Formats: sequence, structure tokens, C-alpha cells
Amino acid sequence: MIKDNVLYVANAGDCKAVVLSKDEAEKYACKNLSTTFSSNKKYEQERLKKEHPGEDDIVIQKSEKACYVKGNLMPTRAFGDLRLKH
Repeated sequence: MIKDNVLYVANAGDCKAVVLSKDEAEKYACKNLSTTFSSNKKYEQERLKKEHPGEDDIVIQKSEKACYVKGNLMPTRAFGDLRLKH
């Protein structure tokens, strides 16, 4: 959302916020505005393991590209996942 020439960005789950802009040469450039919160990402796996010591099943890798929190959910931060928060 842009209000008073300020860009506001919200992010949840595994959705990524990006902005597309045009430079002086009329070429488009894409810039990431947020981080992907997915259990496929090593930084999120490390964060989860640190925050949940002793829970060997906090991240379950089912294939090369499919990791899940507790075997159920790929996004590591999402609405509606209260059963995974405790």
C-alpha cells in the first residue's frame, strides 16, 4: 500500500513481497522487500531448531524441496497454525 508517498508492506507465511521499478534506461528491476518464511530455507530451519531444543521432529524433510514444520506445514510463520505453536 502506498500512502503519502510511503510504501507499506506486509508479509505472512511463505509469500514474498517484491517491488518492480524502472531505471533511467527504462529497464525493470525487481527488489525483494521481505524474507521467505519457509522450512525449506536453511536460516528458518536453524531458527526453529534453536527455538525448539529437544524437538528432533521440528523440521521434517520429505524430499529435496519439501521440508515441513512438525511434518505438516511448510511456512514457518503463518496465521492459523496455533497447534504448532505450543
